[in-house]
Amino acid sequence: MINIAKCRPPKYSRIATLSSMLSLHSYLRATIATRCYSSLSNDIDLERQKRKTNIGTMIQYLETKVPNLLHETIDRELLDEKIKLRILPNSFHFFPTIQGPVKYISLWETVTSFLTRFIIEKKNTKLVITNICVSEKNPDGDKPSDSSSDTKNDSIDAYGLYGSTSKIVIKFRSDNKDKYITGIFIFELTRDNDRILVHTIDNVEIVNDKKVDMLLAMD
Repeated sequence: MINIAKCRPPKYSRIATLSSMLSLHSYLRATIATRCYSSLSNDIDLERQKRKTNIGTMIQYLETKVPNLLHETIDRELLDEKIKLRILPNSFHFFPTIQGPVKYISLWETVTSFLTRFIIEKKNTKLVITNICVSEKNPDGDKPSDSSSDTKNDSIDAYGLYGSTSKIVIKFRSDNKDKYITGIFIFELTRDNDRILVHTIDNVEIVNDKKVDMLLAMD
């Protein structure tokens, strides 16, 4: 007759088996956690790369679009549904901020029509870009995601409506010789940098070289 008691594994074997199972469990948990972290890290890197690509595409678009903005508007598909248009906020605080694509397009056409008819007095005027500055923000943190200096980014951010948005600041002047305008456009972008959230026009000045030449001649 076989003694069943003698067939049971010794205690230390059961303990060793349990210990091995716990070690395997811990290893699997650690491995899964590492893979999850790695996957999350890769997702974050992909999002950052996507934002960088989008802001580069937006800069290229604006470089070709801004020269014609006295006669055209920003393409509708690049306007966020909550797009805001701010006109001379530092000079005229009482000007209302317009929100929404339809109102944005309507007001922009009114403003540019006024400028070309009564200020510049030249219908086929184009804008010349004299400088472009970019402040690319990391939406998951307060620090910029580009390598620009903090002072430079703070200066750019001072123009904007929101501190957390990536911004493209474009200085311009009209191509008229005698009477022309200068100013800046500030384009604040959405989280993914694929649409325009805020468009600000500010620091607009009217320069009349004819009047200056006449004054110099009188002297």
